[in-house]
Amino acid sequence: MVPFGEEENKRTLGKAQISNIGLKGDNTANYECVFEDDTETDQEPCKVKSFERDKGFWSLIGEALIEKENL
Repeated sequence: MVPFGEEENKRTLGKAQISNIGLKGDNTANYECVFEDDTETDQEPCKVKSFERDKGFWSLIGEALIEKENL
């Protein structure tokens, strides 16, 4: 976040790490996802299973966030 466009006041709101943990022969893959922000101390990973890789990374991020909310 860059408040009022002032770079010297920028800060990171959160981070996501998404790792491919299993590529399948049908162009799908399983992913493990860890999200962190400044309010959470214990990060439980979530999993996205059988993601269709042709959907692209924005869809992967969206599905990972949905899985995170369902923990």
